[in-house]
Amino acid sequence: MEDKDKTKSEIMEEYLAEITKATEVNTFDLKRECCEAANKIQRYIEDLYHQKRILNKLHLILKKKEGELFEYYKTKFEIKLTSSQDIRVFIERDDKFQSIKKHYLEQEAIVEFLQDTIKNLSQRGWLLQKAVELEKIQ
Repeated sequence: MEDKDKTKSEIMEEYLAEITKATEVNTFDLKRECCEAANKIQRYIEDLYHQKRILNKLHLILKKKEGELFEYYKTKFEIKLTSSQDIRVFIERDDKFQSIKKHYLEQEAIVEFLQDTIKNLSQRGWLLQKAVELEKIQ
């Protein structure tokens, strides 16, 4: 199943399951764990790039819709709205705008989750290297 066929919550659940499995450490083979840590990080960096591209597309769609709605409420709406703040209220209440914004915020959560995961895996790799060095000394 491709990403576009999955819901955002299904993508998050998959990542959580994968990361839980990926963060298990075989303490009997720390050298191998160090090598695999770099591969795991690289995989999530590639996923992060892909998810950021989706986020950027959603951002453009959101801004385009916001511009269209702003123009509509400023020029064609039956009630004359004079302030940007009044127009903003109507934009925020638009169903299509809310739907796009919801997808954008969900995608943003996925990107943040991947960034945090990469950071945690990087720190874990560093700790594994220190453990290997300690093992050599003992």
